[in-house]
Amino acid sequence: MRLANPLSAIGSIMVLALALSAFEGSIAWGYPGGPLEDVTDAAPYCAGCHSSVDANQLRDMQGPRMQEMLVASHIAAIKAGKENYSKLTAEQRAQLVADVEKVDTNAQVSLEVPAAVHAGENFAATVGTQGGSGPVIGVMLLDQDLRNQAREIEAEGFGIIGAPNVIGPDGQRQEQWEARRYNNLPRNLNFLVVFGVDADLATNRFSTTKVTYNLAAPSKPGKYTICAAFLYGTEKASPLGRVDMHGHTLPLGGFAGKSGRIKFTELKTIEVR
Repeated sequence: MRLANPLSAIGSIMVLALALSAFEGSIAWGYPGGPLEDVTDAAPYCAGCHSSVDANQLRDMQGPRMQEMLVASHIAAIKAGKENYSKLTAEQRAQLVADVEKVDTNAQVSLEVPAAVHAGENFAATVGTQGGSGPVIGVMLLDQDLRNQAREIEAEGFGIIGAPNVIGPDGQRQEQWEARRYNNLPRNLNFLVVFGVDADLATNRFSTTKVTYNLAAPSKPGKYTICAAFLYGTEKASPLGRVDMHGHTLPLGGFAGKSGRIKFTELKTIEVR
């Protein structure tokens, strides 16, 4: 994104590589609260430290590069003890893998939209999420389920009317993200951060959120595609996957670890009449 990798902050955190003498080698420094300065529309292509949860979202790619961007690459790095994972014993790495896989298994995202609307009609698009290690997750409303070629939903001619309605993990409406928008700039963004997310692996408790966009249908009749992307972290849900440093909690793998995830909903079609 414009954006020197702003979305790499979600979950596994937007990272600036720093060498810190307190640790062997280098470790990634980041912002555990998310990309809080990049309050704008966004697409998922630059979330560099997030792994793709399936090959379908990379179906426009071929060869080794696609494999490197999948979750399996992150898991393999932990098992092999690469980079910062070398600080863990073999038993600890196996446990971290199990913890990360548990987060992934419980991560869900859904999108509810009508199958058909009239041209220019207002309607709701509701995105539900479950999971992520926290403390934040990211939600985007997009035209395609392709990681590197998706566009903001406005690119198809949909309008976002006002700020999306965000219900946080506590069941209350959140306004933190829209409040970060400068002065009187419009709040009708396709991308937002939801705060207060956490996970308890011992009790199988994972945060849920709901984001409702008020949309205006395109003025031109036709069939349009729509989906949502869910950006979340994994490692920090595990005691073995957290590094506390200078008041920040970072994922053990840092930027190179790709411990964040990008998960898309099913691509849906809306007929505009």
